[in-house]
Amino acid sequence: MTRLMLGRTLERICKAVLLLCLVHFLIMMILYFDVYSQRFDIFSRFNNGRNLSRAQHFYNLSRPNATFAGYLSTTDHLLASVRPEANATPTAKPMPPCPEMPPGLVGRLLIEFSSLMTMERVQKENPNVTQGGRYTPPDCRPKQKVAIIIPFRNRDHHLRYWLHYLHPILRRQKIDYGIYIINQLSEDTFNRAKLLNIGYVEALKEAEYDCFIFSDVDLIPMDDRNLYHCYDQPRHFAIAMDKFGFRLPYAGYFGGVSGLSKKQFLKINGFPNEYWGWGGEDDDIYNRITLNGMKVSRPDVRIGRYRMIKHERDKHNEPNPQRFNKIQNTKNTMKKDGISSLTYRVVQVKKHPLYTNISVEIGKPPPRPFKGFDVRLAFLVPCVALHPTCSWISRISLLHDLKRSLKTVLPRFRLESQSDLLPLGCAIAYHAASQTKDLCGACLDTSGKPGDCNLTHYNHNYSNITASIIKSSIHSKHDTTFL
Repeated sequence: MTRLMLGRTLERICKAVLLLCLVHFLIMMILYFDVYSQRFDIFSRFNNGRNLSRAQHFYNLSRPNATFAGYLSTTDHLLASVRPEANATPTAKPMPPCPEMPPGLVGRLLIEFSSLMTMERVQKENPNVTQGGRYTPPDCRPKQKVAIIIPFRNRDHHLRYWLHYLHPILRRQKIDYGIYIINQLSEDTFNRAKLLNIGYVEALKEAEYDCFIFSDVDLIPMDDRNLYHCYDQPRHFAIAMDKFGFRLPYAGYFGGVSGLSKKQFLKINGFPNEYWGWGGEDDDIYNRITLNGMKVSRPDVRIGRYRMIKHERDKHNEPNPQRFNKIQNTKNTMKKDGISSLTYRVVQVKKHPLYTNISVEIGKPPPRPFKGFDVRLAFLVPCVALHPTCSWISRISLLHDLKRSLKTVLPRFRLESQSDLLPLGCAIAYHAASQTKDLCGACLDTSGKPGDCNLTHYNHNYSNITASIIKSSIHSKHDTTFL
């Protein structure tokens, strides 16, 4: 009897355990199918995104290919394909902000200029760049809108390489950007800083840019981790160029590639407009930054490396002999010389597939004073041209101007008539010609002396005034206006 009761009890326990297992199994199956359905829905909506990650996984990111064009064009296409159709009504979700350090960056790049580069090739490599050189990341929301401004004249060969390398780099950096080529039309002296000021003004006419990158067309970054956007302080990107042995040439160097926010740019009144020719404007900009209480920020020297496309110095871009004096006077000139005093004329704005070209006329540089002479001595030059073939009307007009200038410049001489002016002017011009041959170049004979401008050519009371007398009078203590 006891054994029978024990058997029934065990039977009931076994049935209860089996029933519990069955219930547990049913619950597990329900949960499993529910989770599976959710996962299936996720896969159906984000299948392209998973394909993108797989494509990135199998791409060899260690390869230092600066263009990265095939991979990027594929990813952009895939990202664009997940956008809903016009008839669909998806739930609107805001795009996430772009990461500070985008995951698709390559790092150190291999930059070379030996391969043939055409604009057609560059355009095929960047199909997602829109007309005018504009690009916006399709999968995230950039924090800044960046205008990249390049001063330009007769550098089409360099521009093709710059576009070939920079467009893929900027796209990998997830930057909302536009590229503006500011082309100086005339063959007069080049003015880099003024062209950059023009680029700032013209770019703002097209979009609400809040960051401005100013770049020379012959400088290519060697690392895409050198991010082209603005920082809390003005940014100097090109800190280690190959032509300087990948070192910063001096502490105050701010040339090549730099970036300022709109607020920073306006705080320093933009860039100087009066640096005609090569050199000096970047040091003036550095002075403006420090004088306004800001500091220059720079990337790590291993990241801020650049290669320069080798070339001869451009014609009409000779070194500016006045640059050192101007740099010393930045504090006095920066309030009145800059974006507030900018004048120019836009001749043409043309949008190309990869950039916007803005052709401008910027005027001519002011005449430079001759070393050792006051600017007012420029009035003396016409006297050299007063040879017998000149008409008397021209002579009287020029002599009248010369008389007024000489009375101001050389008050020691008492000039009683217009005939007294000619030997005096010729003597000074003769002395000037011995210092700078180009001053009287139109009147110099093969011997290097003024052909018709000599003291014995004219018969009057002052014919014995010599160049040495004029030279001594110019440097006399009675006249301290000369340099």
